[in-house]
Amino acid sequence: MRARGKKVDLFGDNVLDEIHDFNTGVAYIIDTARGNCSVSPIEENDLDDTSDNQGHVTMRTAAELLLLDGSGQKPVYAGSRNIRGIDCDVWVAKRVNYPPGTKLNATWEWAFVNSSWTYTDQGSNLLPKGGTLMQLSLTQGYRTVTYYNIYNFRQDQQSFSHFDISPCFENRKRRIFAVSFPGKSAPTIAVNLQYFKDGVVEQVAKLTGLSPLRVGHLQVNFESDVKLMFEIFDKTPIPGDVTTVKQEVDLAKAGDALYKAVRTNKFSVPIVSYNGTK
Repeated sequence: MRARGKKVDLFGDNVLDEIHDFNTGVAYIIDTARGNCSVSPIEENDLDDTSDNQGHVTMRTAAELLLLDGSGQKPVYAGSRNIRGIDCDVWVAKRVNYPPGTKLNATWEWAFVNSSWTYTDQGSNLLPKGGTLMQLSLTQGYRTVTYYNIYNFRQDQQSFSHFDISPCFENRKRRIFAVSFPGKSAPTIAVNLQYFKDGVVEQVAKLTGLSPLRVGHLQVNFESDVKLMFEIFDKTPIPGDVTTVKQEVDLAKAGDALYKAVRTNKFSVPIVSYNGTK
């Protein structure tokens, strides 16, 4: 996403990767153009978080993310409407005091793709597209309308690689590991490379108690053996803002546990696809 609000003063108009760790309440904000990283407490009432009764941030539920959490009028069906060339079913609800503390009235509209629509996947198969959220719109007063458009929505399992905070630990403590796997495993790893990398992260987290976020810089090289290199990172550098902060494992303790597992041949990586098949 591009910098917005107060972040424009810090990053200009650059594209940012912002990763929120709700275990610690810390946000990692990475400038994709410059590669530098800023670390701060998660900003209250951002797109993916809300505040609890104690003023701490919590992750939004799916209903809260779509503002369907019952904090306003129950949505009512408003009919069909063509949005960006696609027939959509539109639902409308009113909320008072939105945003909270402003005492303003607001009208929210949700537009979902009509069930008669389909799309073609890479294999030229027609698949149902109905029910996909196309647009959220917010009307405040008579003139101010804000649109949130959803493009290229895809339902898929997220890879750990999408949450890479390694730029934030370039000048902080970390431990580097190099592990070799038998060459006979190379064909299987090569055709399932992303599954293999995710399996490495999952196995390291299991053996050490680390958060998967603290495993990064994965590199796989195919030689006579399969050479794997990765790093584990230190604890988060600042205190975060959540009700209950999950205690983090010390870097030295995690590194020693992982070293022992590798030396005693207890470091194995099952390759499991995102649909659960091995």
